[in-house]
Amino acid sequence: MTRSQYCQSSILAVASALLLSACATTKMESTLTPGADPARFQRVMVMLPLRPFEKRELVEKVFAEESTLGTTFIPSYPVLIAGLEYSNAEIARILEPRKVDALLQLSLTRFAVKPHIVMVQGTGFDVYKPESEFELKLLRIEDGIVVWSSTAETKGGGFATGDDLLRSLARKTVEQLVKDGLVY
Repeated sequence: MTRSQYCQSSILAVASALLLSACATTKMESTLTPGADPARFQRVMVMLPLRPFEKRELVEKVFAEESTLGTTFIPSYPVLIAGLEYSNAEIARILEPRKVDALLQLSLTRFAVKPHIVMVQGTGFDVYKPESEFELKLLRIEDGIVVWSSTAETKGGGFATGDDLLRSLARKTVEQLVKDGLVY
């Protein structure tokens, strides 16, 4: 192998490793609440009380981008203040003029960044892979009953960011809500 071929091969191997390690994936387990009489929701407000505020805004906007043909996801950051506790009655009163029929609450339960060594043609380098866990609840606004709950684990490759994890979580959550028959 010539020096030029070796360099080209090395660059291709590193580029492949970078591309494969930049994505994020989410695993999710969900449960419909027994006896909660779930329905399909048309307007779902998303609330992730996360700091910094920009991360909350990002994930809520990503959910809005994931709206389906029959369901619109609406960010809560303009109307519900992070850190404040709201009763079901207060939430219903705030959301009534917006014609929201469900509230999707997300809670970050764990975030970590794990180091991994990547070997490319005999040379190793460290990459740091982010991972997070979330709990999610879907509440019906008219009576405040939780009709759906879920846990999610999101892992990113070595060049994934927290934003990539949040985008993966949004896509997988909407996919699961469609599968569970709550949005369409």
